[in-house]
Formats: sequence, structure tokens, C-alpha cells
Amino acid sequence: MVTDVLATVTASSFRPLLPVVIAEATGAFERSGLKLRHESARSSDDQLQQLLGGEIDIAHTALDNVAAWRRHADVRVIAVIDLGVAHELVARPEISAVAGLAGKVIGVDSPHNGLVVLLRRLLAEHGLERGGYQLRELGGLEARGRAFAAGACDACLLAGRSLERARADGNPVLLAVRAHLPRYPALALVAVGPLEGERRELLGRYVGVLSQAVTKKDVDVHAVAELLAVTPERANDWLAAERARITGVVRDSGDARAVIRDALLVTGRIAPGDSIDAYLDLLMDGV
Repeated sequence: MVTDVLATVTASSFRPLLPVVIAEATGAFERSGLKLRHESARSSDDQLQQLLGGEIDIAHTALDNVAAWRRHADVRVIAVIDLGVAHELVARPEISAVAGLAGKVIGVDSPHNGLVVLLRRLLAEHGLERGGYQLRELGGLEARGRAFAAGACDACLLAGRSLERARADGNPVLLAVRAHLPRYPALALVAVGPLEGERRELLGRYVGVLSQAVTKKDVDVHAVAELLAVTPERANDWLAAERARITGVVRDSGDARAVIRDALLVTGRIAPGDSIDAYLDLLMDGV
């Protein structure tokens, strides 16, 4: 569908996402009658306020955030963008194991977000129980990476370029979330419910564009480089790394419900005896 009048979809994310970048680089949004407008998110708490304030139509956020957000608002998962969380816990060079974090400060986005739930679980599995360390709220990925480099914390949960810079500076990785929870949904596409009429159709088009873009192989690397503000060589490396990580966009289906059910059980948001299907009916709103 090509039209001179484009409908604007405003989305919030913390880092460049493969299907979004490919859709922009190939003109897929415009061909579907859409114009994408980006809003940066400083933290997951900030994303929730963006959604509730009508500043954005959709948030690209950690799946587990939604379970926490539902205490405050009617938010819905409309798709899962990929499986396997890219975040890794890096530490100062003198800290070589999780046990060395006892009594130390760990930098996170927000103490209440979904990644912290996973972090606490993994730390406990390695013998470091809640209360044995301090969490410090340092904001989104870039802000968190800068704060870690400046010495604001002893360890930090990072991904993407911030993680690359921290590793290049000689900071060891203590935990890689994906290695422990490979099928945990990394990112969900989230909107405020209920989704009805033109808004449902608009977001359905957006998810459809991403579903097709994630499988597209013929992409102009120079266009991607321009979007990412990096060299073509760096853009090519980024494409290869992201394609190896992201398998596809999972819409509201049996598969999507299965991975979200597993995530809710893993994080303790839903106990095994609870009515998970009833909860998923509330949580998910496929478009």
C-alpha cells in the first residue's frame, strides 16, 4: 500500500533494533503507509510514562516490564520481537567472579524493571542473595555505560555499544543472561489497551512491517550505516551480529503465548498454580 498521506507511529526504544532499522533502510514503512517517529527512553519507568501520557504509540521494552506495569495501567503485549536477552553483567577488572560483588554497587536501568528480576535470579543462582549487594538506578543503556565508565558502580548490566566499550576497556563479563535463559523473550512490542478500530489496524500494519523486515537479506549497508551513524564496515558487522541473534517477530499465537508463559514462570511473576492462561488473555492483544 503506497499513499501520499502517511500515518505516524511513534515508538520508544533503548537501542537500534534490527527489524526497525531494516524497515527504515528499505522504505518498508512508507510502502505500508506509515511514518515512524522515534522517541528515546531514559529508563523503563520513563517508557511507561510515555505510554500513559500519549507521547508514544508503542514501546519496545523488556517483556517482564509489562507484568510490573499492569499494576498501574492497561498495557498489552502485541508481539515479541526476539528471544534471548543480550544484556551482560560486566564488572571492574579486579572483580573476576560473582562472589566478588558481595557488598558492591550494581548499576541498572531501574530497580523495578524486568531485567533486574532476571539479574536477581541469576545472582542468587551463583550464591549472591538479595541484600548482599546494592542496586543503583543509572538510566538507559548509554547513560548507564557512561556512569559505569565514570566509576559510579562496581558492576553494570549492559548491552550493545555500551557493552562493547566496557569489554574493550578490559572489564570482565561475569554473567551473560542469554547463556542462562536462551528462550527468554528479550523485547516485546507494548501498547496501552484497549486496541480498537483505526488504532488496532495501524499497529497491526507496524507489526506486519517488522515481521517482514526481520527476514529480509538484501539490505543497503550504506543506508543502514547512515541510520546508525557508523561506518559501512561497522554497519555490516552490526547486521551480522543482530541477524545471528534475532530469529523473528512472534505475533499473538500459540508460540508467543508459550514463550511468555515460560517467562512469567521463570521470573516468579506468576506462580505455577495460578491461572496463567487467564493472565495471558489480559496481557496479550494480538493485532
